[in-house]
Amino acid sequence: MKARPNYFLRRLLLPLCLLMPLLSNAEHYIDLTVELQCDQWNWMLFNDHLSNPKSDRSIFSTNAIFHCVIGTNKWLVECGNADVKNSYWFNGANIFEQAVRFYGGVPAEPTAWASKSIDGNPGRPIRVADRMALNTYGRICWLAVCSGPCLKREGRKIYPPDDMWKESFLARSDWTDKTTVFADSLGVPKNLTLLTTNNQPILQYQVHQSTNVLSWNIPLEFYLVQYIQTGTNDWGLDWTAKGKVTDISIGTEHSFPREPGNPHWIND
Repeated sequence: MKARPNYFLRRLLLPLCLLMPLLSNAEHYIDLTVELQCDQWNWMLFNDHLSNPKSDRSIFSTNAIFHCVIGTNKWLVECGNADVKNSYWFNGANIFEQAVRFYGGVPAEPTAWASKSIDGNPGRPIRVADRMALNTYGRICWLAVCSGPCLKREGRKIYPPDDMWKESFLARSDWTDKTTVFADSLGVPKNLTLLTTNNQPILQYQVHQSTNVLSWNIPLEFYLVQYIQTGTNDWGLDWTAKGKVTDISIGTEHSFPREPGNPHWIND
């Protein structure tokens, strides 16, 4: 008996197929909704062994939801709630970060930062703050669907998305990435492993399911494991994350925020 086509995929892809003739001569962008669930096991194991735990937060959490727009050399990641909307985007030459606060539903004047970037990589070395600051979830989202421009560059350096590694033994280590990207012009990772010089994994990322849109491979489900060095030769589990794309549509140049007129420039 023939297998029935996946209804979810048909619902996502039918509108895209209808629009294909209109896009043949345009710069392509894809608009995504990404949901992430992350667990910080190293912190929970430490905290729950304390005589007076510092948090009664449940180990069950709701998914974080991101809006993303991706192209061959541009990307956007947005997240927020009723009080604030954070936008991070790369235009091929700069990374912008913008925060808009809402007071009684009314937006205040945006606060924006900008920094030069040759590949859109938000990760930075020790003693330098990562872009997409204090947003580990956002950096995981970047790795899954926005890292193509960075992975195309020779000599790139991929950093763990949780920047607390800078305060650990990992700060004394060096590593390389072992990466397989999808064979298309978008070039997002199919799998990626960060390995120390003695082949100890720091991070493992893997796509579980993917689909093809506009001749680009887009992850539908993915997962990530990040490890942390707890002693000279001891390693433990730090973070785990799993994500899924819940909506796909056609994006355009107008999907990106207007570039801020007078951002605070950050020089690394």
